Amino acid sequence: MRGSMAIKNFDNTKLKEMLENSGQRVKFVADKIGVSKYTLYGYLNGYASPSLPVAMLLAQHFNCEIEDFQASKAA
Repeated sequence: MRGSMAIKNFDNTKLKEMLENSGQRVKFVADKIGVSKYTLYGYLNGYASPSLPVAMLLAQHFNCEIEDFQASKAA
């Protein structure tokens, strides 16, 4: 998965909301999608954006679409 481009307009607040609503711990989700908890913390805190393959795994884990993690464009 290294070397993949990060998804554009990644909205870390949406990921935070999904994690909080699920009641799951960061380590649990990180283990399920195959990244370190530190990597997932980076996404949650806005320091990094997931690559497309990781975003797909997050979407699958939270039963949503990749677009759900993207910021809406202002009108």
